[in-house]
Amino acid sequence: MKTHRCGRCGTRYEHDAFVALALVERLEGDTIAEHVVQWPDGTTIDVRSCGRCQGPIARMTRSLESVPQHR
Repeated sequence: MKTHRCGRCGTRYEHDAFVALALVERLEGDTIAEHVVQWPDGTTIDVRSCGRCQGPIARMTRSLESVPQHR
């Protein structure tokens, strides 16, 4: 299973623990477009606060609507 690591203190979080961390900011659409040439629809950047050192941990996320459904 994929883990998320805090770049400041090195604490590792499994996915469920990571999404339970406090959401500091969510960067979406126009905000991201100011910094990159192309960005996939439905993809955001969630910035969460490390539970140990309160450092920011940023990860890309995709909304369920933007993920292709396989049948």
